[in-house]
Amino acid sequence: MIKKLELWNLWLSKKNYDPFPNLNNFNETTEEELSDKDSKYFIQHMSDMQRSFRDYFPIPDISRNWIRQPFEIDIHQINGLTSLEEDSIVEISSDTSLKMKFNQKSLDNFWLHVRKDYSELSCKVLKV
Repeated sequence: MIKKLELWNLWLSKKNYDPFPNLNNFNETTEEELSDKDSKYFIQHMSDMQRSFRDYFPIPDISRNWIRQPFEIDIHQINGLTSLEEDSIVEISSDTSLKMKFNQKSLDNFWLHVRKDYSELSCKVLKV
């Protein structure tokens, strides 16, 4: 939705009112251009809505994607792990038998399942 608001804001700044039927209809029936003051008001309103959406729906923290998707990791996006933990997540992501277990279990049960072999990593996950 934020991208839509950005697009609408762009259209408004270019004075393209076609995507806004009521505003476009108003412009056509009054045969007047929307004043700069009104245009700025609409643009500001869109910007305020974008900020509100970001407050309610923050950008997800991808640095912990390895917890939710240990078999689709991007090693460059992993932060906050020790070298041993990074090595462990790479081992887990390469283990096809663990991938089968991952598909059969809930997320928390999967991390409990690997706790014996990957205790540091599993404990870190379960604390989150």
